[in-house]
Amino acid sequence: YGPVSELYRKNVLSKIRKDCQKNLKELGDPKVFLISSFELENYDFEIFQNTLEEELPEHKRSALLQAWPVCSAESLEKKIKMFKGMIWAASLASAGIAVVPVPGLSVACDAGIVLLFFTRCYYAFGLDERSLTRLSEKVNKPLLEHVAKSKLASAIQEKAVARLQVSVALASLATLEYVASLLPGVGSVAAAGISFGTTYYLLREGLNELADIARKIRKEAELDTLCSNS
Repeated sequence: YGPVSELYRKNVLSKIRKDCQKNLKELGDPKVFLISSFELENYDFEIFQNTLEEELPEHKRSALLQAWPVCSAESLEKKIKMFKGMIWAASLASAGIAVVPVPGLSVACDAGIVLLFFTRCYYAFGLDERSLTRLSEKVNKPLLEHVAKSKLASAIQEKAVARLQVSVALASLATLEYVASLLPGVGSVAAAGISFGTTYYLLREGLNELADIARKIRKEAELDTLCSNS
C-alpha cells in the first residue's frame, strides 16, 4: 500500500468501528473488533484473540488456543509455549501408570500419550494437509505443501535413525521399569521416574521438531513479511 491508500484504509476502518460502536451503544460499552475471515493476520483478530485469552478460565483458554489458526508468529509461539507446559502433565500421567505392575501396560499407555500429544501439535501448528493447502493457495505458492511434507519427512527420517540407535536401550528401560514396579516402595518410585524421564524426553524433542517445521513453513510462505507490509 502507498501512503494515500493506507490513510484511506485507516479512515474507512475507523468509520466502520465508530458506526458499530454507535449501533451497539444500548448494550453498554461493547468492545468492537474488525476481523476479516480471509485475512486473519490483518485488522483486529490478534487483539480479539488476546482479549478472549485474558477473559476465559484456564481450561477454556487452553482449548481455544489449540483451536485458533496460526495467524502470526506470536500466535505460533503461544501455542508452542502452551504445549511445552503440557509436557509435564503428560509425563506425570505416564509416571502414574508406570507404578501399576502389569506387563506392557506402561509402554502401551506411553505410546498412546505420545501419539495424542503429537497429533494435537500437528493440527494446532497448521501442519495438516488441509491447512497447508489453504496456506499454499493464499500465498500463491503451490509447492509449499510439498516443501512442508519434505521437511516433515526429513525430520521423521532423522528421528527414526536416532530411535533405532536407542531402541535396545528403550527396551531395556521398559523391562527395568516393569521389574522395578514389582518391588515394594522404592521400586514404584524408580518405575515412575524411568517412565517420566523417557516420556518427557520424547515429547520435548518431538515438540521442538514440529515447532521448527512450523516456523520454517511460515518463513517459506513469507507470512511475516506479508504481515509487516499490510
